Amino acid sequence: MRKESRGVRRATRTILSTNQMSKVLTPLWITVHAALIIYLHTSAHAAYNFNSSDNGREPDMNRRFPEHSWYFASLKRRLILSCDDFDIFSPMDLAFFGVIILMALELLSVLVKNGGRLAGSALIPVRAQHLDDLDSKDLLFIGLNKAATPPFVYILIRYLYFESNAVWDLKEASLMNVIAPLPVIYVVYDFFYTLLHGFLHIKKIYPYIHKHHHHQKAPSRANVDAVNVHPLEFFLGEYNHLFAVYLCCGYIGMKIHILSVTIFLGLGGALASLNHTRFDSSYSICGIC
Repeated sequence: MRKESRGVRRATRTILSTNQMSKVLTPLWITVHAALIIYLHTSAHAAYNFNSSDNGREPDMNRRFPEHSWYFASLKRRLILSCDDFDIFSPMDLAFFGVIILMALELLSVLVKNGGRLAGSALIPVRAQHLDDLDSKDLLFIGLNKAATPPFVYILIRYLYFESNAVWDLKEASLMNVIAPLPVIYVVYDFFYTLLHGFLHIKKIYPYIHKHHHHQKAPSRANVDAVNVHPLEFFLGEYNHLFAVYLCCGYIGMKIHILSVTIFLGLGGALASLNHTRFDSSYSICGIC
């Protein structure tokens, strides 16, 4: 009996140590894979650029690195030189873009789930029925919504690329175009999201769209539970970010740096994921919670 107890304790310690290692290794593994993919993609384009003038022929402009890598297409014109070609992406560029966005989502989810523990946050008691097992409908909606994220980011970047009030040059980053726009963007976003959320809770509409999200009554999986919504609701909520940026940047005419939009999306995603955990976390800025 004593030997069995020792064996159980040893197995428990092994499981705990494995879980602790996974908290460190998982984000590290995602980051390593992302770096490897970026290296392979950019080096492949560079190879196309160098090989395009083989056999004394003129370079093939449809395969040159500067014009067709998503990295240069989105950044080179504003940050480095002057590139007017944003329309032509190779299939590998689009695949690369999508993979990087999905990996960023996975990394965000892992960091949020473990960040509360590192911060020593207390756990909110589970007072309702926790959805322990995700069914096929849950997995379908989660998969569809994750797959819809890279196209959204692409469309947002494309809008900012052609928006005259969007600032891309890192040397022009300032408090006025990076930090100052954030409260305005969040207020505009939350105003329309509150209207959307209230609309989805109307009694005759609720069962068809928003009810699915609330069949998880004690969310704990961070990003996974956050995106476990009806695809229509996810689409409307996601593109509300673009609508808010458009109203502030294109309609009102605010100068908004790309870093501000990055913070807007990243911080919003992190807080939405944190809101779907059991961590009892509260933060304040200048004494305001």
